[in-house]
Parts: sequence; structure tokens; C-alpha cells
Amino acid sequence: MDSLSQENVSLKSVIEELENQVSSSRSTKSNIYSNSSDQSEIVAAYKKENHSLKDELKQAKLLLNEAEKQRQEMIDRRKEESGKIVKLTEMKSLLQQQVNTGGAGSSVAEKQVKSVEARLKVTEDRLHSERADRAGKLSEVEDKLINENAKLQVK
Repeated sequence: MDSLSQENVSLKSVIEELENQVSSSRSTKSNIYSNSSDQSEIVAAYKKENHSLKDELKQAKLLLNEAEKQRQEMIDRRKEESGKIVKLTEMKSLLQQQVNTGGAGSSVAEKQVKSVEARLKVTEDRLHSERADRAGKLSEVEDKLINENAKLQVK
């Protein structure tokens, strides 16, 4: 979760940097435009650079939105799975108490305990698997951002 938050902060920083570059490009255009004899060539270059920066900014915002959506989905899924684990653990405890007190139907209770333990194990395994999948997806988004940032810095 912390890595997601850090990733989102990083994305916001990239967006802010791109917005600053667009703003800087606009002010540079004004300075160059007044000092240049070949204004049409400079205006065309400015428009091209401005368009490129806007595309980069749009791409960074899309990646940020995607990362935020994945982060929220992961939070929701984690809450749901944690709730299931708590319920199964409580059920296991109750059934174990029945077995320990030797109440009637203790063999049934033992089977129920084993069943609950198996369900708990499956739920925990699924939660770990989903966490690993999310980490992989976050790595992909991070790689995309790094590539986009590298492209931006090369330009």
C-alpha cells in the first residue's frame, strides 16, 4: 500500500513537472518570438514542442488515474479478504471450543473445524496471490512511467 502511495506521489510529481515545462515553453515562446527574425519557424517549433508536452502530460495523467484505480481496488479487496479471514478465524475458535468441551457431535465439530481451516488457508493463499499480482501490475505501470519520463527528458 505504501508503494502505491509513493507511486502516486511520484506520478503527481511528474505531472507537475510536465505542467511546469508547458508553462516554461509558453514564456520562452514570448521571449524568442520578439527577438527572432524567423518567427514562423520558431512558432512552428513551439507548437510542436507544446503539443508534445501536452501529450506527455495527458499520458502521465492517464497512468496516474490507472494507478489510483488499482490502488483503490487493492484496498477494497484487502478489506474484503481481511473480513473473511476474521470471520473464519472466529468460526474456527468457536468450533474448537466445542471440540474442547466435548459437546455432543464433537466429530461433526472436528470436521467443521477442518473445513473452516481449509477455507481459511484458501482465502489467505488467494489474498497473497492477489497481492503478488498487484505488485506485478504496479511494476508494469512504474516501468511505463520511467520510459515515458526518459522519453520526455530525451526530447
